[in-house]
Amino acid sequence: MVRDHLVNILADMMDEVKSGDSHGGSIEYEMQEDGSFLVRGSYRVGNSLGQGGVRLIMAISEGG
Repeated sequence: MVRDHLVNILADMMDEVKSGDSHGGSIEYEMQEDGSFLVRGSYRVGNSLGQGGVRLIMAISEGG
């Protein structure tokens, strides 16, 4: 994942927490030698409206 994409995910997570609309989540990231990031995680959204849902952050390999 490129840096800007990771920053956008972190900003979205922060917005959800600030608004009281996320009741849990986690994220793990590691910068690679080429400057890209390995990222995985999930966070809950829509919790202020009831059960809500979850956003998943997963790696998808090329060709599969």
